[in-house]
Amino acid sequence: MNLSGLSSLTGLRRIIVGENELLKNLTGLEKLESVSYQMHITLNKGLLSLTGLENLHYLSEAYITSNDVLPDLSGLEVVIGVQWLVMGENSALTSLAGLNNLRSSTNLIIRGNASLANLDGLDNLTYVGWLQIVGNAELLSLSALVTSASGRSNANARVGALGLKSSISLAILNSCYARSNLCAHSWAASALS
Repeated sequence: MNLSGLSSLTGLRRIIVGENELLKNLTGLEKLESVSYQMHITLNKGLLSLTGLENLHYLSEAYITSNDVLPDLSGLEVVIGVQWLVMGENSALTSLAGLNNLRSSTNLIIRGNASLANLDGLDNLTYVGWLQIVGNAELLSLSALVTSASGRSNANARVGALGLKSSISLAILNSCYARSNLCAHSWAASALS
């Protein structure tokens, strides 16, 4: 199964790609440059990559949820800003690779990704209005938020508000804060349930 019938689309208001057990990638959407309202990629049990979205420059809201075998976010490399980005319940997601050029997000929610061990891929993120990290059982490091991909301190990183659940200890958060201005605005670590 593929999306080749959509190969002439360059812009959409909303796209929902969901509940496609045989879909392996998003090939067929290569000409898509913008989604002005919402993109939902959800419940695709066989989705192995976001290949096909390499020209997607403008994205308002993206919900990438419940894709059981999706290992990373490769395919989103040209996205530099997004209003809402929700990545949740992607049980095989081990990396946020693909978001390497993301600079800002008004709302960034990373929740319930059972295999996610770090936030590598967010190395160039400099502004988040609301960052929520909840229920990522293997996540032990926030270092990608304060260290750029080249290993330099990302002293310009700003998080307006931060919500954490127990997968990240406050000792780790304080270590990150000490190395940068990560939460220089009004941050609050809260116990979310």
